[in-house]
Amino acid sequence: MSVIKACGWILAVDTMLVKDEYKEIFEQVSQMGSKVNLNEDVINDLKYCASAIHKRLKPERQYIEESIIHDLLSYYIGITAEIYRKGLSVSENKRLAAITFQFKTLLIYFVCVL
Repeated sequence: MSVIKACGWILAVDTMLVKDEYKEIFEQVSQMGSKVNLNEDVINDLKYCASAIHKRLKPERQYIEESIIHDLLSYYIGITAEIYRKGLSVSENKRLAAITFQFKTLLIYFVCVL
């Protein structure tokens, strides 16, 4: 049996910082699954952004630095959402969009009736 050394870290983000269009993609992926293909450019973009976030995370950060961290997080999340979106097929995107629209329409109607 061979042992492979691996390391990593987890990025936990308040959902208020995630743009709605990214949330939609992540919801689609969680419901349908998605295959992702990472090329070297995308991997390098993610590494660079993660490194920049890590460098900015320090206890004495000021308001402007927090704003920069939020922007970097949005960039990282956007790249990740784009990766997953490309893994969803076009028909899955259209079908889920139709179902989501119907659900939101019914939800709005239900709330208005109450």
